[in-house]
Amino acid sequence: TGEYRFYLSADDEGALFFSTDETPAHKRQIAHEPVWNPGRLWIATHQRPKQANVSPPIHLEAGRRYYVEALMIQGGGPNNLAVAWQLPGDPPPANLSPPIPG
Repeated sequence: TGEYRFYLSADDEGALFFSTDETPAHKRQIAHEPVWNPGRLWIATHQRPKQANVSPPIHLEAGRRYYVEALMIQGGGPNNLAVAWQLPGDPPPANLSPPIPG
């Protein structure tokens, strides 16, 4: 239980949605990737100087289920889509660190 932040990395544009319960109908967008970005670059880069890909703090409770949805638009070339999180009391994920495990 605690405050989590979610980080989105996508090539090309991407969006991250979250629901306060396990119902997709209650989802809302919490982060977006406005431009293409290489895989697993969670922190600002020259292409994405602002952190639009990072959610505000979201309170999660142990034992509860939540609906999460990540979408991307592929414009051409290589592609990637991944989501990482910052656990309560931990530092932000380092670039190239693994996404949330399946």
